[in-house]
This record gives sequence, C-alpha cells and structure tokens, in this order.
Amino acid sequence: MSGSTATPTAVPCSRPDWRACAATPDPSPTCTRCGLDARSSRPADGEARPRVKGMGFDEGRDETIRYHEELYSAPDAKDPDAWLNRPAPIVMDALAHLDRSRPIRVYDLGAGSGRHAIPLARTLPTGSRVVAVDLLDLPIQQLKERAAHESVADVIIPVVADQETYEFDRGEADLVVGVSTLEHVSSVEAFRGLLERMRDATAPGGVDVLVIATDRHEVADGETRPAQTELDLGADEAIRIVDEVYAGWTEHRRDESGFGVTEERDGRAYELRSVNVRRVLQRPTR
Repeated sequence: MSGSTATPTAVPCSRPDWRACAATPDPSPTCTRCGLDARSSRPADGEARPRVKGMGFDEGRDETIRYHEELYSAPDAKDPDAWLNRPAPIVMDALAHLDRSRPIRVYDLGAGSGRHAIPLARTLPTGSRVVAVDLLDLPIQQLKERAAHESVADVIIPVVADQETYEFDRGEADLVVGVSTLEHVSSVEAFRGLLERMRDATAPGGVDVLVIATDRHEVADGETRPAQTELDLGADEAIRIVDEVYAGWTEHRRDESGFGVTEERDGRAYELRSVNVRRVLQRPTR
C-alpha cells in the first residue's frame, strides 16, 4: 500500500561511516540505517519497516533513464575517483575463484561507462574478452572512449541492449556480472528469466556475481514513499528466486544488508533506501 508512514528514529552507527558499514557482511545491529535484517524486512529495533508499492514499469523506466542520463552527463562523470568509475570489490574479488592461466570470457550487465569492464580488461590474461552491455547509448560511448584511452579497446565488446531481452549470444562465459542492474526489469518473471539466462550462459566452473537492490523506498521529510523504479522487488522474493535458479552452485558469498544514499530530484533531496542482496556463485565443473 502506498502512502506516507513514519520511519523509526535512526540510532547513530557505531562505525565511522554508516554507508561503509552497510556494505559489509556484518552491518552494525544497533543502527537502523545499516543494520537491516533483510530476511524479515525489519529495522534493527524490531519495528516493522513499511513496504510500499512502486509505480508502473513505464514510469519507473523513464525515471531510471532520467537519473542515469543525468549521472553520466554530470561534470564529474569522467573523474576516475567518482564512484561510478570505481569497481565494486565483490567483482574483483570474484576473480580469485577463476583459473586465470588462460583467457577469461566475461559478460558485464549494466556496464555503464566501464566501472567493472575497464579494470577487468586491464587485469585479465591476454586473449580475454569482456562483453559490456548497457541499455543507454551515452555510457557505452563513454566506455568506448575510456577503453581506447586505457588501451583495452581490443578486449571490450560494447553492446547497447536491454538486459531483459539480451540473449548472451557471445558464447559461454567464465564470469557474469550483474551489479545494481538486475532489478531494472518489468516483472518478477522477467527477473527470474534474466537470472536463468545468466546461469545458462555460465561455463562449468564459471562464476556469477549478483548485487540486487530490493525493498527500495524513498524517505523525505520523515515520510516514506514508493521508489520511482520499474519493479517493486522484495528481498525475500529475490532471495527465494536466486536460491531456486542457482540450486546446486557453490556459494562463495551470501549476505544481505541495508543501504541508503542521498539523491536529488527536481531540486529536492531524498534518501533512497534498499536492502542489497549479494551473491558470488560458482557453477559446478562437469
């Protein structure tokens, strides 16, 4: 049910940076901003956190496109120290589970301007390939420029495509990355279908890295409202589907934690909150 609901008063996190705390496998249990229990969708103090129903797909997709076009058009979009140009450690750490004595094949969904594709291309053995897929042309053009500047244009294959219908047509991969992108689909069925295609595109012994934003909602002026996004995907539902799709795979990482970031829309600030579901999964060898 949509509408405004008072949120619990946040207890100051016991760690120096609550965002960094939220990104760890063991967020502080005393902080309502990072100590969320993803499985029960409850804050640390036990008070039930409201679930709010999101908008329709078309409106959510329009907002996603608006946000990312502004993001990649911002003055600091090409700053190497900006977050959108720094790889998530979960992705780079996953390389430890692969045999890097030979070329590695990668699919990077929601690749943007190369947050993961560029450092992967620099790190992987000679002969490796990174297929970088994004819905928007702007970040893909930036990716091409960055790849040329970093001398890895021969490693990266940029693709403008919607992940919901992308067929992974470049053959099996050793690594499939989906970070902060898999939730941008039209339905729960589409979410499951995307995960199934990722799974099927992974070679024996290959690794899939998933970071899925769930239970998303916005908080402004003490009120909670629906997040302007394509799909209202709950943490429990996402976890269940991931477990079903990847049954039998080895789990190298399994955790969920709350996350919040301050954003701005129409000149007004708000906090976007979510529960991030993280998995590093390895397919059995034949």
